[in-house]
Amino acid sequence: QTSTAGMFGYTYSDGGLMLSVGYQPNPAAAAEAETSYAVSYDGLMDGLTLVAGMLDDGDVSENTTFGAKYTMGSVTAAYQITDIELDAVGGNDEEGSHMGISLAVNENLSVSAGRQETEFATATADETNTGWSASYTMGSITIGGGFNEVESAGGTAGSDAEVTMLNIAFAF
Repeated sequence: QTSTAGMFGYTYSDGGLMLSVGYQPNPAAAAEAETSYAVSYDGLMDGLTLVAGMLDDGDVSENTTFGAKYTMGSVTAAYQITDIELDAVGGNDEEGSHMGISLAVNENLSVSAGRQETEFATATADETNTGWSASYTMGSITIGGGFNEVESAGGTAGSDAEVTMLNIAFAF
């Protein structure tokens, strides 16, 4: 959304169902109205949450997303697809898929991994992001680390990067 000033919204929740709508009649002086819708439902089966959303931000793009998350015990896995269609002719539309999994090994140790693939309509390559992380808590000290890699950032072949992180936090 361009601006939330003057935006109207409503959220309804009952049991495992949540519906949300938004309307921005005048996001900017020359822009068209913005509308958004979202729904989530977690009453189908224990541990499963389904989501869907749509945003039409007036004269820029239409965005849709669908996803599912499943938690069983200490494992959570999720998958989401997203589509961004730009209103401009010849725009660099995007289609993405996102997946991840996390595991709470015990009350002190957690590990997770994820992957995102994005296809750009006018790009020479698809962007791929992968990563993993882990954290261990012992008393008031948390040690965490991870590794992330992007290949063909923004759809540009050869535009790659890697980062390794280490974090130590003390709680007093």
